[in-house]
Amino acid sequence: MIETLSEVAKPLLSVAKAVWSPVRRLYKEKQAGISPFPAKTIDYLNIGIDETFQRIIGDSIDETWWKNLLNRINHPFITPDFLRKPAIQDWLNKKGSSHGSVLLS
Repeated sequence: MIETLSEVAKPLLSVAKAVWSPVRRLYKEKQAGISPFPAKTIDYLNIGIDETFQRIIGDSIDETWWKNLLNRINHPFITPDFLRKPAIQDWLNKKGSSHGSVLLS
């Protein structure tokens, strides 16, 4: 007795229909929990603080040439007077001061 493919598939279809709904729900829940961002976490807060610190001390940031030029032109006009003092500039240019200010903020 050789059964046709459709006769064999009928019981399997009812099982598949019964299982499909919970499996699909679990799949959708798993997909919703997956982050669209890469697995490597990027600390945007520290990147922003570091860029701000580099602007405060008048250092160049990895930007396009015209943004660097604009920052160089604007820096003397927008920098507060107390940041222009030589002692403050020396302190800001020290290696540990940027790390300390990032931790403080």
